[in-house]
Amino acid sequence: MAKILLDTSVYIPLLRQGRSPGAILNTPGSIIYLSAVVAEELFAGAGDAVTVKALEKLCHIFQKNRRMVVPAEKDWFECGSILSQMGRKYGYESIKKGRLVNDILIALGCKNIGAALLTSNHKDFQMIHKFVSFQMIGI
Repeated sequence: MAKILLDTSVYIPLLRQGRSPGAILNTPGSIIYLSAVVAEELFAGAGDAVTVKALEKLCHIFQKNRRMVVPAEKDWFECGSILSQMGRKYGYESIKKGRLVNDILIALGCKNIGAALLTSNHKDFQMIHKFVSFQMIGI
């Protein structure tokens, strides 16, 4: 079975359409994981109590099934190193380092568990892919 981690860019349309993200867990032929970083981004964008409640339920399901990917201490250090490399290659102002922290941590999570990232954020993750070896599926 393929391991897949969904990016925030995949969850947002589901939530806006009122679809249950929890149903994603039962994708045939795949094992779906949730990054704690993606969860943080989703909670940060939650505009109402109903959405917060749905996100809490979603996170609980992934935690209960041991499918929550949480950055380790080494991931934070590696993230800083990658940002430094990217800054030297592309210019520190052009990469907007703060914006890429979460995406790098998500990519490292995929690398660590051998999962493919499903995302619609092609631009940033293609740039990160030059520094982190992980699989990516675009939508």
